[in-house]
Amino acid sequence: MNTVERVKSILKERKIAVSRLEKDCGFSNGYIGQLRKGSIPDDRLRIIADYLNLSVEYLTTGKEMSMPEFEPEHLELIRLYSKLNKEQKNAIITMMRSLANEI
Repeated sequence: MNTVERVKSILKERKIAVSRLEKDCGFSNGYIGQLRKGSIPDDRLRIIADYLNLSVEYLTTGKEMSMPEFEPEHLELIRLYSKLNKEQKNAIITMMRSLANEI
């Protein structure tokens, strides 16, 4: 089973429509269906893994499943982050690192 097939299988098990994942993750409508070679770009795979509360490794290999608990706010942050350009993402990461060091 390739990565795209595994993602679709997990979505089916969890009764989540592919279109819902695409919308929640900030992808274009039909994006997952357009992935022809069964692989997903790393940046988008990370977003999908976080959305599904799974590890990237599990999505790519089917092994080492990790199921952290995410609050709705975490999913909202992921959705919003995925819409940013590279410069904006770097600014957010820098700001969050700064805030984390203050704790």
